[in-house]
Amino acid sequence: DGRLSLYEHQSTKNPNLPLRFLLYISHLYSRLTVKENLYGETIVQIPAPEFLIFYNGKDKMPERQILKLSDMYSVQEGQPKLELEATLLNISGSNNQKLKEACRTLGEYAIYTDKIRAYTEE
Repeated sequence: DGRLSLYEHQSTKNPNLPLRFLLYISHLYSRLTVKENLYGETIVQIPAPEFLIFYNGKDKMPERQILKLSDMYSVQEGQPKLELEATLLNISGSNNQKLKEACRTLGEYAIYTDKIRAYTEE
């Protein structure tokens, strides 16, 4: 559908994910446009990016959270010139039940990781 979706699974909090996604997408765009004339007068079309994080850790996290690249900037000033937003979806425990019901594989993965965590904590 013209999108390039990148996914991460995290069991720990990681505020650096927007920067990691920027590095990933830069590398992918470089590979996708290697044969294009980036110095020409014709626009080179690229797929729109989408960044999702599936969090399955034991720390309390909201069901949905937006992580922004601009939150990492050492100087915060007005409207950032470069932004990247990654959506974190908490799939641990009873979080995001509708999503886990809609995507069976994701739901089963969440159950599996919850059980592994429970067994290792015994």
